[in-house]
Amino acid sequence: MDTLPPNDAEAKQKDIKDNKDMAALSYVWILSVILFFARKDSPFIRYHSKQAMILFILSIPIWTIPMLGHYLILVIVAGNLIGFINAANGLYADVPFVGPLSRGEKSIGQVCKEGMEALKELWKKFMTMFEAKKPEQTTPGNPVQSQTPASPSTPAEPPAPSPSSPPPPSSEEPPSPQS
Repeated sequence: MDTLPPNDAEAKQKDIKDNKDMAALSYVWILSVILFFARKDSPFIRYHSKQAMILFILSIPIWTIPMLGHYLILVIVAGNLIGFINAANGLYADVPFVGPLSRGEKSIGQVCKEGMEALKELWKKFMTMFEAKKPEQTTPGNPVQSQTPASPSTPAEPPAPSPSSPPPPSSEEPPSPQS
């Protein structure tokens, strides 16, 4: 890991301290472009404004996608929020998927592929959380009454009627009148 000479480290800390507010403001839509060109002297502002410009550029075509675009813009807003918080706290921290793209380490195709893989994993986790258990199947002649099977030597007794329910109908036939 490279260590900076004391003067460079002090200059870097001074740059962060003096410019973290402007770097945070670069995540406010078009301000990223303005600050990128207006504050060329600050590496901290340029670092964050590059990420913010990519988010800004991505937001334009996303708005044109009917219906789905309104949901995808939430991802852009989340990225702006993450970057804003990192810049306001004086951190050189990447916005997920956007950081390597802004430094030229990855292409847009690689970032899209990684994003799709992350979405697939998220979808799998989401589906396992809400996966319904299969209900027990009942047949007309054999309804399932309880989870525990009755012992073979004793017949299963029907549940006792509750005080508020009417008594069950008798299975015996009423006595026939004799003449």
